[in-house]
Amino acid sequence: MCGRIRTLPFPLFIEGFTVTEEDIVLLCYFEMARTLNDEKICDLITEKSPREDGYRASCISRISLAKNDISLCDSIPDQLDKGRCYNVFTLKGTDPSICENIDDSQRGTQTSGKDLCYVGAIKFNPDIDFCENKIKAEPQKNTCFAIVAKVMKDKTICERIQGKYTDHRRKSCIDYIERTSIN
Repeated sequence: MCGRIRTLPFPLFIEGFTVTEEDIVLLCYFEMARTLNDEKICDLITEKSPREDGYRASCISRISLAKNDISLCDSIPDQLDKGRCYNVFTLKGTDPSICENIDDSQRGTQTSGKDLCYVGAIKFNPDIDFCENKIKAEPQKNTCFAIVAKVMKDKTICERIQGKYTDHRRKSCIDYIERTSIN
């Protein structure tokens, strides 16, 4: 079905964007998999596109959520994308120990899939030690502190936010708690 798209004249120009044939075919498979709720269609997203991993991972993530089947995330080879997939489940209360299935050994100081997975879980496990010991990348660690502070309604936790845009992030955290704590 998506192969029929190849008969259109490419590239297409839509509102200032150039859309290639491959973009349309990938989106077709993505939407078909979503509509039919079938992760096997995600496998039709080929390696021909430089964005293949992102489309395929997003496709699998959507289907895994629709089917409520976290095991589908395990078929995603990119560890950051796997963490995004797991995040959808940890945001809903899945045990954060699932995050240990993500290999973050190659991430350096960058955000890892494991960090994304753990951040999803923090709302259900509001623990400062969790932020300190489990999450490595600064932006996700700051997000973790902000979530814990908001859940516990404790402005002092906002002070743990560090790094880029510290003043703005701390103020935003404190303001939120003050707004939501008014009876």
